[in-house]
Amino acid sequence: MEARVVIAEHSGSRVQLDLGLLLPSAASDADPCIERLRATLDGREGVTRVHVAREDGIGRLCVHFDPDRLSVAQVESLAEAAGLELEQRYVHVDLDVEGLT
Repeated sequence: MEARVVIAEHSGSRVQLDLGLLLPSAASDADPCIERLRATLDGREGVTRVHVAREDGIGRLCVHFDPDRLSVAQVESLAEAAGLELEQRYVHVDLDVEGLT
């Protein structure tokens, strides 16, 4: 499985990063930490748009950026740092509950 996909566009570039690698404990695309991650990166200098893309059943964080201001490595570093901070700040717990009807 490829962790990233880099796409050059006429108006800039975008990189798609595997959400499972950025936020390993996020159980689904509905996890609030995914929105927190998106909001953390959106508005950063050089980042023009951030959204979640689903391709082939894999959730990817799609970060559009100005290649004159940021490199792919810098975008990856920003996303990884933000994901790590969220993983350390929030606890995700899955509980099996029996006996409830």
